[in-house]
Amino acid sequence: MAAQPKTLAVVTGTRAEYGLLRPVIQKLLKSDDFILKVLATGAHLAPEFGNTVQEIEADGVPIAARIPILKFGTGPLATADTVAYTIQQFSRWFWEHKPDAVLVLGDRYEIFAAAQAAAMTGVPIAHISGGDVTLGAADDYYRHCITKMAHLHFPSCAEYARRVIRMGEAPDFKLSLTEACPIPTGGMLPEGADSVVMLEDTSEAGGWVEIRRGVQAGENIIGR
Repeated sequence: MAAQPKTLAVVTGTRAEYGLLRPVIQKLLKSDDFILKVLATGAHLAPEFGNTVQEIEADGVPIAARIPILKFGTGPLATADTVAYTIQQFSRWFWEHKPDAVLVLGDRYEIFAAAQAAAMTGVPIAHISGGDVTLGAADDYYRHCITKMAHLHFPSCAEYARRVIRMGEAPDFKLSLTEACPIPTGGMLPEGADSVVMLEDTSEAGGWVEIRRGVQAGENIIGR
């Protein structure tokens, strides 16, 4: 018996972010494994930003819901009000429609708020571009908060993937007997690992790792 397709909500709030999501959305639309629900919000629905939801529709992408949120103006307090309102509006949509998961990209405050709404209503989050760095910008902690709420992570490069792991997110692979992998300080262990060997007690050559000092199960692990 064929598996039933999963309902996947995708949140997009700006033209720039949609440009990155476009190829993902197009592949999802062609997949028999997903029922896609695109949720347009933020600048997409604002005349002063060009009503860029029209660009999504021009691509032939159906809009499942328009969720306007920009009504409080600008400035720190207005942004806080917008975040609170966005959580309220997206929580209602998630609760009423109960998607199997929601896909978000990046680090903007409206995406941060939509992710909070998903977390509060029990909708698993898939996050694209976790582990990035925007020095000195609020985007950094919005992004990192989304990473901590997310269930699936799609970082854009190996360096950012390592940063996600250092934040305490479990690696998405499993170790078997005789296998080893590098683990950053403070990182979570993959399934199948039961101890950590200090880097200075190893050497690597030709795809093999030499361990010069044996360890016991549970050694060098905290809070397992």
